[in-house]
Amino acid sequence: MQIHAQRIESSALRHTMTPQEAKLKYLIGKDFKSTDPPPGEVRNIAEFEPMEGVLITYSGNFGIGYNLISALSEITTVTTVVANESLENMIINSYQSHNVNLDNCNFLIAPSNSYWTRDYGPWYIAYGDDQIGITDFIYNRPRPLDDVIPQHLAEMLGIEWFGMDLVATGGNHMIDGYGTAFSTDLILEENQDMTEAEIDQLMEDYLGISNYYKLNDPTGTYIKHIDCWAKLLDVDKYLIRSVPETHPQYDEIEEVVSYIETLTSAYGTPYQIYRVYTPGDEPYTNSLILNDHVFVPVTGSEWDDEAIESYQEAMPGYTIVPITGSWLSTDALHCRTHGMADRNMMYIRHIPLLGIQDIEPQYNITAYLTAYSGAGVNDESVKVYYRYNDGDWEYTTMTHLSGKEYETNIPGGENGTKIAYYIYAEDNAGKAGKHPFIGAADPHVFYVGEQLFPAISMDDDSIEYTLAQDQSGSYDLSIENTGEANLHIDFTLNNTLYDSVDISVEDSPTDWYSNTYTEFSWKDIPVNESGVAGEVKLLFNWIADNYPEDGSIHLQSPSGTIVQLASGINTGTYELTTGAFAGEEINGEWRLWLEDSYGDGGLSMNTITLRLTSAADMPPDWVSIPVTSANIAPGETYNLPVSFNSNALEEGEYNAHLALHTNDINHTDIILPVTLSVDNSVGIENRLRQDKLSVSNPIAEELQITYTGDDKPAFMIFDMTGKRMLQGRLSARKHISTLSWEKGIYLLKVEGCDAVKLIRK
Repeated sequence: MQIHAQRIESSALRHTMTPQEAKLKYLIGKDFKSTDPPPGEVRNIAEFEPMEGVLITYSGNFGIGYNLISALSEITTVTTVVANESLENMIINSYQSHNVNLDNCNFLIAPSNSYWTRDYGPWYIAYGDDQIGITDFIYNRPRPLDDVIPQHLAEMLGIEWFGMDLVATGGNHMIDGYGTAFSTDLILEENQDMTEAEIDQLMEDYLGISNYYKLNDPTGTYIKHIDCWAKLLDVDKYLIRSVPETHPQYDEIEEVVSYIETLTSAYGTPYQIYRVYTPGDEPYTNSLILNDHVFVPVTGSEWDDEAIESYQEAMPGYTIVPITGSWLSTDALHCRTHGMADRNMMYIRHIPLLGIQDIEPQYNITAYLTAYSGAGVNDESVKVYYRYNDGDWEYTTMTHLSGKEYETNIPGGENGTKIAYYIYAEDNAGKAGKHPFIGAADPHVFYVGEQLFPAISMDDDSIEYTLAQDQSGSYDLSIENTGEANLHIDFTLNNTLYDSVDISVEDSPTDWYSNTYTEFSWKDIPVNESGVAGEVKLLFNWIADNYPEDGSIHLQSPSGTIVQLASGINTGTYELTTGAFAGEEINGEWRLWLEDSYGDGGLSMNTITLRLTSAADMPPDWVSIPVTSANIAPGETYNLPVSFNSNALEEGEYNAHLALHTNDINHTDIILPVTLSVDNSVGIENRLRQDKLSVSNPIAEELQITYTGDDKPAFMIFDMTGKRMLQGRLSARKHISTLSWEKGIYLLKVEGCDAVKLIRK
């Protein structure tokens, strides 16, 4: 037993069991004392429900940076597990020097073995007569100090602790708060003395889990925790990692996605599945939801920004916070923190109206409310806020029927009407709750009769324009909405050019221990090319031993910036991308190396290519658009003026692209190449026509256009939003009434004349 104690207190502990710990597996649960199940109806509280704090552990270190602890302390109570008061005082001093808000900190005095609070921390439940308690399990590691932390916490909080005779781990437990849970089949492997039916019965008795899904682990990693590749964001929202088709886990990940797509959420609808791109096994799903904040582990990868965007898309209204740290692909932020359920939450249970609903004069909304504070529900506060087709919010007060049940009706609408709503309530102590949690920012939505969709239609798949030097012109991009709902478009012009260089790197050494560079000087990579870095890719084959979690890959730029490209990855072929070197000169000596945190090597890479992409901005101001977004009604056409200017440009071809992001579900992102050819041979006739054209400017009640040519070219006039005001053909002198025009700037385009005349009123 002394050897066991020495081992589990060692700083060499891993997220998984060390070889020495594996010999002590028989000690797992040895001293665990189970209890009777909680009385009454039991409900396992989900991570995305109201939290009163967050639990972290100091066991020689935190496993998380002070940047995260400081951020957490600004929005909630941080409860830190420390072994004794002496350590508490030391941590207080450290918190003070790292801008941690001590007003929002408290401490649980209890010895621990490790900082993986998620894995051994409590599973909060609501049970009995509206009480909050803790259900505990046998931690699947021979770490007895960690295993009793939930008991210490229950005592500190003054709530009941219930012991469930099941080996489990918090990183492999995803719940929706409505009786559904997900784990990998690790739960079966570690409880082979029980049948699956017996496991299910324990989950129902102690946690109220009536639907327990046990999934094949698609990543094939040593840890087999579901939070390494998926995360429940809400009752019906699932975030799952995605990888390129060349990734060794691609088929397995897509197979489990296909399976989840067949399941029905507690709302009676299919799961909304969101994806986050992890080509280098980035740990983006290993995040912490804490009330209206989501803390996401980032690594310096090029894909960090895209990961944040994935969360923003899936969780509108939440504050998404990227957090750097010593993250591994299988051990990151979620593993090392644990939300603490709000014991006084205002809980709203509701099965929402979603999808397509039959046309009705009104729709019934029913909810069940519980004030866990004991203060009782403030009946006058219970309201349903609703709106039609993204208009203004209205509300109706819910009626208390009996017990916890409330109801109201909201008026219906015409066929195709979009109705959004959320429920709001307070208890008599002022504690508020909403359903869904974030409220108006991401309400429940249903459609009356049928859902109508916008549809974008364009004749152009590229924009090509020709000018002589020192000329300007405009091209109208015609966009039609052929659908039955409003079409919204966001426009972005990108005028950055990229040029890539590939550098072959010799295979890494295979016989090393801690660091390939300090031991073998592997690998300096001289780069003689010039340019400014855009993105950097590393392509390689990776060979891992039985402990891939120990290995990591590092890259250093000539200016000294160091990025950890990957860690904990299994044998396979990879393409890792980072944007962390953006803006740095690529010329000079780059450095690549491998590290092993345990010090026994056993990892290598071969067939290595370092791809450096340099970025260069094109000459500014040669292409522009007047707006960044547009809304197009069904059946309407919008003309976007794309303006070109060849001032100070040499003869030649210039390239950019116009990106359109739309709410047409079939064409959400459209990229149009934009090309300007500067060619003086086409400019003579163009300039002659321009010389024959003049307009009265500014105008008051009438616009006069004078054209001295012998032909009658077509003309069009647009406002600055692209709306066509007038069109026709020019004669010697044309008079146009402008009494109905609003004050502003208008554009005159004439056939065969690249220059655009600006008209001011």
